[in-house]
Amino acid sequence: MSKSVSYVVRLIMAVVVFFVDQLLLVFLQMPKEVMSLGYVLGIVLRLAVAAVVVYGIYRYYRYLLEKDNPRQFMTKQTKFGFDKVMLVLGLFVVLIIVQVVINLVLLKNQPESANQVKIIEFVKGNNFLFGLFVVVIGPILEEIIFRGLFFDLFFKQSSNLKNTLGIILNGLLFGLAHTSFQFNLSLVTYAVMGMMFAAIYLKTKDLRCSTGVHMLNNLLSFIGILFAK
Repeated sequence: MSKSVSYVVRLIMAVVVFFVDQLLLVFLQMPKEVMSLGYVLGIVLRLAVAAVVVYGIYRYYRYLLEKDNPRQFMTKQTKFGFDKVMLVLGLFVVLIIVQVVINLVLLKNQPESANQVKIIEFVKGNNFLFGLFVVVIGPILEEIIFRGLFFDLFFKQSSNLKNTLGIILNGLLFGLAHTSFQFNLSLVTYAVMGMMFAAIYLKTKDLRCSTGVHMLNNLLSFIGILFAK
């Protein structure tokens, strides 16, 4: 397979994976009901499908790295130990501070973003599966898509210019995806978040680090929504 054909195939696969992520979000929506055998079986089925989808997409990401990985992402030398756990916690604190500053400076008295409103509505009407998606499944898939597949497609080689440009474009794409591709002030928050996740991925060469920070951020937001209900 020529390089151009291979690139087109990988680009199409990235788009497919993105839509699978969106479909999985819809599939995991289950209205709150009284417990019954059918209801429990529905939950088990959805969890099983979600596990298969997440594993399949992760294996595809690993396949791409095993095939061509000049940046040396996620190699055997990329260990996730106590030092990285502390790094994730520290970066999470930094991310929260950055978001607070952005909210105070730019978003004061601004309405909630479409993405945030959608999440609040889903949390109110659905069972714990949606929370599981927001806190665990979503961050895993989004990091694979927006960090893993993005840099494999567009910035496979490393240089200061490419890294800087990649981080900026990655953040903008992440922000647009979370504001329904609308240009508004909420885009700033999501774009900065995306840039931070991208910088973490490039610096640590470990998708688990950016995923960990992403999960903690979503967990905090989800808890806030629960208490705000």
